[in-house]
Amino acid sequence: MAATSTGGLPGVPLHAPLSAKYRDTFAFPTIKDRCPVILCKVIDHLHRERNNIGRELGPEAMEGLYKVVEELSKLRYEMQTNKPIVDLIDGVGNADIWNKYLKEQKESESNPSWFTSTWLWVECYMYRRITQAINLTGVKQLKGLDYFRQQKEEGYHGSLPSMKQLGAWLLPQLAKLSPDTQQQTWATLVQVCLWGNKCDLSISAGDKAVATGDPVIALEQLQENILTNKTGEAWQCLMNKGKGATVDIVMDNSGFELFTDLCLAEFLVASGMASQVNFGH
Repeated sequence: MAATSTGGLPGVPLHAPLSAKYRDTFAFPTIKDRCPVILCKVIDHLHRERNNIGRELGPEAMEGLYKVVEELSKLRYEMQTNKPIVDLIDGVGNADIWNKYLKEQKESESNPSWFTSTWLWVECYMYRRITQAINLTGVKQLKGLDYFRQQKEEGYHGSLPSMKQLGAWLLPQLAKLSPDTQQQTWATLVQVCLWGNKCDLSISAGDKAVATGDPVIALEQLQENILTNKTGEAWQCLMNKGKGATVDIVMDNSGFELFTDLCLAEFLVASGMASQVNFGH
């Protein structure tokens, strides 16, 4: 869980885990601004929607929301004031794994905290604490409540025109697949999947994130922003499998990003490069 710096940024040791203590890295604005904004928007959303949630899930759920908001407000304060990372206390699911990892971090650094510890696991910990906020209410009706449902739906509907354009490009490609065109189609779809990540709600701090324009045509202008490209090596790996491989796609978002992954999976199966594509998160 340690994203690292290998580019030699000033003030950041080579291969050091990225942390908010390094102000010139992505980690610092993530913990200082982006994550607190995400929490603030969740809190505001629950305030606005508590009556609707109460009508849908019952008065016990609406009462539980007050406890959730209180817990999330506490979490936001801990983050902004760089308090130590604390154990999970809900005892649900993977809580023991998280607490074991925190214990290991305490052995390698004296006082794991929001601005000093490795950014990636700290941000993931924030989302686990959001889940804990619901678990601590003990209200069964709130289990599975999606704080980000509205933003996801807005992102999906706003991206529909781009999805249709991508689909209109893909269908003719699948109809005329040949050994000469397969690798280029693969490279195009991988890049579309790459840039689909711009619609990630976490990166946008919970703002509506939609795809606009033709995603294939846009690739030409985005080429210069790719730091490294191993699509050729990945294609050769598939070729070495002799077709019929199983490909696993790890997803981290819904909406447009999911659609681009589905397009890639359709190509892999239609071309015979994969006999099965598994989706996981």
